[in-house]
Amino acid sequence: MVDFAIISNNCWGYQLYKNHNMRYNTPFVGLYIEPDDYIRLLFDPFKYLSVNLSEKHFKINRVGIICTIYDVEIVFLHYDNICEAILKWNRRRLRLLKFINNHGTDNLIVKFCDKDNPTDNAINLFYTLPYKRKIFIGNKARDGLYKYFKFPISGNKLFNVRVCYYLSYKNLFKN
Repeated sequence: MVDFAIISNNCWGYQLYKNHNMRYNTPFVGLYIEPDDYIRLLFDPFKYLSVNLSEKHFKINRVGIICTIYDVEIVFLHYDNICEAILKWNRRRLRLLKFINNHGTDNLIVKFCDKDNPTDNAINLFYTLPYKRKIFIGNKARDGLYKYFKFPISGNKLFNVRVCYYLSYKNLFKN
């Protein structure tokens, strides 16, 4: 199996790492990022990944633990406290930066979905990004896996049946 790292707008990728018995090569697990913020992050990931998080980046509200890096908010869904979020993000972001330094961006899986209702503009911007292995999971004919499944299916439904499609992502690494 080719080594890979995932940048995702939500916690979608954790199961792929588990299926391959890999440690997380990314801080993008157990969290979600609103569509516009996610697209902004993807256009300059090194800007955001270069920040060593501390308590000053965080707040807690009714949504949960929220981190702000420059103009991007990240909601840490599956973390018990700010300290855990800081430790895991900082450790995993360094892994991702090392991965990119060693492999470039060609083995990055960059995933976006319609779960959080992105605008058409955000979706169109995603398609312009220069990543080789990007996936959009959506429910419109132009989107992501529509052609694979032959019928429209929402990102929410795909998330719930993710075991059925993770193996298809191995095809992203075939020439």
